[in-house]
Amino acid sequence: MVDPADDLFPKPHKGGMALFAIFVGIYGAFVGVNALAPEWMEREVIPGINLAVAWGMGIILATFIIAAVYSWMRRTTTKSKKGAHHS
Repeated sequence: MVDPADDLFPKPHKGGMALFAIFVGIYGAFVGVNALAPEWMEREVIPGINLAVAWGMGIILATFIIAAVYSWMRRTTTKSKKGAHHS
């Protein structure tokens, strides 16, 4: 029997923790470099853009990508579970 509460409060996807760990690694490295070697962040990696700005924009982009991947994972998991219940 399908519990209607499953649709309101879905269980977390196991892959979500892996994606979160990836984000924490990227952000943790950014903070670590800022704290321990701030002079690195001043290096120009693209003409007119230093490492701090490039990495910061990369973090923002990575966040959107990770959110999209998680959304896709949840959608495919939900579809497969709904298909299994109707069999």
